Amino acid sequence: RRGWARPPPWLLRLLVRSLFLGSQVFVAQLLLSGEGDRLIAVQSLIGAIGMTAFTYFLPYVLLIALAPVPLGAGRLAWMTLNIAAGLIVMFAGLASSVEEL
Repeated sequence: RRGWARPPPWLLRLLVRSLFLGSQVFVAQLLLSGEGDRLIAVQSLIGAIGMTAFTYFLPYVLLIALAPVPLGAGRLAWMTLNIAAGLIVMFAGLASSVEEL
């Protein structure tokens, strides 16, 4: 008997990321069920730093650091561009969130 076929890796990543996002939305709804403008500001501050880092630039930083083979110049340039864009988005979100506090 062969068993179940393993789903493609992208599908597993999509599932894990969707569950992660769903859990964040669920917890946010629990925390924001009452009054709490300050809580909204703190949540946006945490999201500006953490979620942006994990989504935009940390995967590229880790790939550059942990790549088993040397990366080509084009690929390295593309990753560097993504890291720079992610840092800009993170600091813009950080500045916007701090203004709300």
